Amino acid sequence: MIRWTAGHIGIAGNEKADREAKRAAAGQSSEPKTLPKYLRKKLKTSVSALRQANNKERNKTWKKEWQASKRYKRFPAKDISSPASQKYLMLISDSRISWKMASMIYQLRCRHVPLNGYLSRFCKVDSDRCPACGACMETVEHFMLQCPNYAHERWPLRCRLNSTLLHITELLSDKRNILQVINYIHATERFQTEKTAEQQA
Repeated sequence: MIRWTAGHIGIAGNEKADREAKRAAAGQSSEPKTLPKYLRKKLKTSVSALRQANNKERNKTWKKEWQASKRYKRFPAKDISSPASQKYLMLISDSRISWKMASMIYQLRCRHVPLNGYLSRFCKVDSDRCPACGACMETVEHFMLQCPNYAHERWPLRCRLNSTLLHITELLSDKRNILQVINYIHATERFQTEKTAEQQA
């Protein structure tokens, strides 16, 4: 007899059903002749289970190859993932984050961002130096953490993290910091020219 119950904790029959279900999942099934006829046949393979297993194995292989690559060592965010990955979508899943800012966050994470240090590699700018301070190459680390001309704009980030030592991975991989990072980008107006050009186009 099958009877519905509101909960299973403390109900002997349900506790036994749980134990039997776990045994069956581990491959310890009852003798076929003791089962109802519709359970004696071999169960069909679950397409969903196969897909999950395939995705898990594929992600495992991808992660192994990615961590073994030379480029991995140069990335500021070691947990870099596809823009369509669940992990990244969770990172930018806030209605206050525009798609342009979500794209900018990803560009900063993989260092393919229109800063002079990157643009100079393709002869898009005359110099790789920071246009704000002119002291050194304008990299993601310099723009986000080091440029003295952005010290005032960077202060809320330091207050948010309650630390004078900021880390790129901490800034670009933790959902709790993303809005502050976006506020910092807006405050510096570093990409204002690019944004204006896009609007005019």
